[in-house]
Amino acid sequence: MKPLLALFALAFCLSASCNSSQQATTSEADKAAKTQMMTEAGFTAATVIVQPQEAGCPVVIKLENEYLDPIDLKEEFKVDQLEVWVKFSRLRRMNRCDMAGPVSISEIQKKAE
Repeated sequence: MKPLLALFALAFCLSASCNSSQQATTSEADKAAKTQMMTEAGFTAATVIVQPQEAGCPVVIKLENEYLDPIDLKEEFKVDQLEVWVKFSRLRRMNRCDMAGPVSISEIQKKAE
């Protein structure tokens, strides 16, 4: 009887571990699908960075390889290291800081975790 019980316990443990890896794979697949959907809709993945006042731009948005100076970012998005999806338009105006070009935010959403 004990070998049979051990066999069932082993089978249960193996099936539980298989399900957890499938959940992780599904989560990664969902994340990739969400990224593709947002990119196709014209959004860009970005991170909001709050800086000290001496830096010139109090808040910048970091894209993969550049920084943006949002002139009309809502207060609810002025959170350091906040990951967002953003649509923006570049502005033809003088820069407020050296590291980032001015942009107007047309749409912004927090990334779901």
